Parts: sequence; structure tokens; C-alpha cells
Amino acid sequence: MANTSHIGPRWKSVRAFWRVWGWPVIWALAVASFASGYVGFAQYYRAQGESFSVLELVCRTIQRYVLQSGALDHSVPPALDIARFLAPAVFGYTATRALMSLLREQ
Repeated sequence: MANTSHIGPRWKSVRAFWRVWGWPVIWALAVASFASGYVGFAQYYRAQGESFSVLELVCRTIQRYVLQSGALDHSVPPALDIARFLAPAVFGYTATRALMSLLREQ
């Protein structure tokens, strides 16, 4: 186990908090990002005079994670802007944690 004597008590309490609540926080951010993307796409297309089904909006929201979709012609609503930055941040953090976990096991 690593020597943590140089770490202050505040940092230790943050690490203890994150060890317990880290994944639930990440899940909450992922859900918030998804909801924000869904609402943002609905607002965007409504403002353009288009309507899409719930399934189409869900598909476009999921694409935000995988394909970074979003080459939109007009200004986007704030909800979609939030999702545009939050989705890759959550995905990147999760991928980094997974990679670190795999490397630590070897």
C-alpha cells in the first residue's frame, strides 16, 4: 500500500468520500447529461419547426456519447450545450478509470 503520510486530512476525507460515492456521482452525471441532451434536442428541433419521436430523440442523445453527433446549423439551447460538454467528460473519466483499473491489475 502506498505511503499517504504527506496527504493532508482534507484530501484524505475527499478520497474517502470519492471511494464511497464516486460511481454514484458519475452515474448521476451521466443521467443528467442524458436528460439534458434529450431536452436540448427536443428544444432545438421544436425551435426549427421539426418534430421527432421519443425514440429518435433518445437515439440522437445516445449518439452524443458514441459519435459526438451534433453538427447543428443553428444556435443550440443551453440544455444541449450542457450535454455537449458533460457527456464526453463523463465518458472520458469513466474510460480513464477503467483503463487505470486494468493497468493496476497487471
